[in-house]
Amino acid sequence: MKTLRLLRNIALLFILLMGLLAWKPGLGVSQAAGGKGCFFKPGYNCTFTTNNGGNCQDHPCQKGESCYDEGCVSLKGPF
Repeated sequence: MKTLRLLRNIALLFILLMGLLAWKPGLGVSQAAGGKGCFFKPGYNCTFTTNNGGNCQDHPCQKGESCYDEGCVSLKGPF
């Protein structure tokens, strides 16, 4: 029973992750062009457009507006 419960929880986390990527496409690496994408960055709102090869812009959150804590982050890793 514990094994089935563990498998159920893993499947639920996978479904939630896929839903999050569908809801916020900027989180997916494949959406990013030019080496930047919208990822976790506290205190920022990020917009990503796919026209002209992709464009990532962020701006600091203002008091009173909703803040998504996402900003432009370079996707280039250490490799």
